Amino acid sequence: MLEVPPRVAFAHPALLALVGLLAWGTAAAERHRAVEARTEGLIGAVEYLRGLPPEQRAARVEALVERAIDLEAWLGDAVPDVDGLAPADRALIFDRALALLVSRAVERAGGPIDFRIELEKARHDHQGPAVDCLIHTEAAIYEISLRWSRGPDPRLRDVMVEGVSIGAADRRRVRAAWDRGGLPETLAALDRAIGRVRRISGPPAVATRTTPAAPPPAAIPPPPAGRPPGL
Repeated sequence: MLEVPPRVAFAHPALLALVGLLAWGTAAAERHRAVEARTEGLIGAVEYLRGLPPEQRAARVEALVERAIDLEAWLGDAVPDVDGLAPADRALIFDRALALLVSRAVERAGGPIDFRIELEKARHDHQGPAVDCLIHTEAAIYEISLRWSRGPDPRLRDVMVEGVSIGAADRRRVRAAWDRGGLPETLAALDRAIGRVRRISGPPAVATRTTPAAPPPAAIPPPPAGRPPGL
């Protein structure tokens, strides 16, 4: 009977493990490339907005925000899937939330775009893909992490600014309104928040999830100089 040398016998499982690691590394690299490309598109869109007069930015920002954000992931479980909540009522909450995000972004894009975004690195953890960036303003440098959804068409599910989750803050506000008074109070709270933005920057853009996506790359509108970015 032919005897297989021990080093050869162990070569097969070791080789399989190596192939598995290489395959995982290739998949991770592809995920990193996808979110890096989307982030580079974001940076390009900011440069595109920089070249427009402020009065021409609102419609572009509205389309870019809608295209960029995975609203279902952004709100998460803030809107409970309860019996008796009709799909149309649930859609109303999501549409109001999107209108609020658009209104905030339009207000912040109306000022000078005098900052620079530096892409640091793409990574992947238990929550999914992320890209870490630095926002350079005249006043300070801010660390942000763009948390992207999985899949071939990544969308933003959260933005971390100096370790603080903008999405989590929005989820807490929506859930608190729901707990206070269900659907009526949730819609009223979102309307009040939109109204506060309107008093600052004029009428907010009207956004619905059925609006066609815009051809420019996905982007997060920038903050005024000296204020951390956020949606």
